[in-house]
Amino acid sequence: MDKKPIPVFIKRNGLSTFKKMKSEEISAIIQELEQKLGPFEKGGVSIAAGGDLLIRPTSCEQQNQLLDTHKVLNGEIEVNCSLPNSHTSQRIIIRQAGDTNEEIRQALERYGYKISNVHRFTIHKGTSKIPSTTVAIEFNGQYPKEILLNGLVFIPEKQLPSTLRCKKCQRLGQTERFCNSPHACSICGITHEDTANCKSSPNCINCKGDHPASSPTCPKYLQMRASARAEAEKGTPQQETRLQPYSEIAKNNSTTAPEP
Repeated sequence: MDKKPIPVFIKRNGLSTFKKMKSEEISAIIQELEQKLGPFEKGGVSIAAGGDLLIRPTSCEQQNQLLDTHKVLNGEIEVNCSLPNSHTSQRIIIRQAGDTNEEIRQALERYGYKISNVHRFTIHKGTSKIPSTTVAIEFNGQYPKEILLNGLVFIPEKQLPSTLRCKKCQRLGQTERFCNSPHACSICGITHEDTANCKSSPNCINCKGDHPASSPTCPKYLQMRASARAEAEKGTPQQETRLQPYSEIAKNNSTTAPEP
């Protein structure tokens, strides 16, 4: 059976993203790439929430050719092409781990595992944050079914993706870094001064419900979280669960400002 090609992310070098480009320029880039490499999968071009271009190649050869691409739009734009993180690394969590982060890393590396990062979550205690016993470990490649630390066996759990919410405009599915919209109050959804002390009735900017945009019970938030986790369980790259269709981006490639 032929190996299935993996989607390729194309990232602009520097601070700019494809979201800030005109739809005509994005179309020109896609046409240029298809002329050189052949047609991509039908409907296989999307723009991620972060602004990167994602292309689904039709073959592994085309995938490798995309990964070797460093300039587009007649050489005017420098890019970096890569596979989704979920295809090159895997992030899991273990609980009740008393060992330090460095001890965990060293123990796993002794067994031959390649570790990219060990991160310990924190918990709130009063007004302070203290280290918890829950640790996230990022592996380069497959992770073990069991992790042995100082004679104790830990069963790793796959870390499920979180749902993004912009702390600036309060919209779901994006982050403040790439937001072009004005600031909006997380409580009432309107742009105004002193949002930290808003006295208005709650009005969610995402679902129009009578709760703040940060509410964990927001129907829109729960829907997006369920969708992202379902895709993650099926093995779909996490970045792909928050993609906008290219046709949608071409029609409106600017972030919609919050409604008053």
